[in-house]
Amino acid sequence: MSAPPPSPTSTWGAIAQGNGLVSIGTVALPPVGPHDVIIDVSYAGICGSDLHGIDQSGTLGFTPGHEFSGVVSGVGGGVDGVGIGDRVAVLPRLACGRCRSCRRSDPVHCTNYIRTQPGGWAAQVVRDVNFLRPVPASVSLRDAALTEPLSCALWAVEKGAVTAGDTVVVLGGGSIGLMASVLSMRSGAAQVLVSEPRAERRRTAALLSLPSVDPTTQDARAAVDALTGGFGADVVIEAVGSAAVVEEALAMVKRGGRVVVAGVASPGDTMSLDVYDLFARELTISGAWGVEATFQRSLELLPYLPTDDLVSDVFPLEEVQQAVDLARQGSSGKVMLQIGED
Repeated sequence: MSAPPPSPTSTWGAIAQGNGLVSIGTVALPPVGPHDVIIDVSYAGICGSDLHGIDQSGTLGFTPGHEFSGVVSGVGGGVDGVGIGDRVAVLPRLACGRCRSCRRSDPVHCTNYIRTQPGGWAAQVVRDVNFLRPVPASVSLRDAALTEPLSCALWAVEKGAVTAGDTVVVLGGGSIGLMASVLSMRSGAAQVLVSEPRAERRRTAALLSLPSVDPTTQDARAAVDALTGGFGADVVIEAVGSAAVVEEALAMVKRGGRVVVAGVASPGDTMSLDVYDLFARELTISGAWGVEATFQRSLELLPYLPTDDLVSDVFPLEEVQQAVDLARQGSSGKVMLQIGED
């Protein structure tokens, strides 16, 4: 055990101003407890849920960011196994280890998550050591900041039980949708089709050797029928976050097929469901929100994925507003902030 580090009281970072605006200013840090570490943030991703948070007019003063990596610069007196200089990726939440799900080795469905505040769009953060995962030497800190969205994509593919020979349709060509598409190909899918209205994202799909359709000008269901001879897709992954898009997924999946909802819809976004159709076609519908089961494996997968094609723009933290505006347009690949050293 090491002596507790001096506890910084503040750092600099992004501060939500409401209505989509973000400024740079002084961010308070909590005291460093015996099981905490100080992390100098290197890279942080911009996620749709970050944008949703800063777009709310009543949400002010918080620092966004839950996809990030960095270097340990201080450790509490009770920390073992982690030292200054270690490169780490950070889980956004941690299973409690005590509830019924956790006791049954099912941390994804923990009913009492230990949540951490976002805060990754800042020069430093303080986190309990249990939230940290070491970054392999073969993984850059930029790529390590992709671990959380990759974990979501990997979990969606596993929930869909994608196997060799499957036809997979991914609705939504954002970061998670494209990652899920790549992982489906790596899982042996015979055909993967991306449905995405934004031209830039379709261009990224093309770089990844993924065929795509523009659902605003093309009939995505007809494209699936053409691929499968009218049979339907084996697996459809919804990566938009829309009840209407989930309805589209149900319309293009085969009898006995699997629909995975990986997009984050707004609470209360409901859809119409023909229960007899669900029964007669024996469809499986799954949500996919977990990262606990896939976070470590995603870190280890990163060297084998085309991350240079997935990350389109990297901004310094001082240009966070420009980065947020670009990410909100949805006309790019993954937008990231570089805050510290790689």
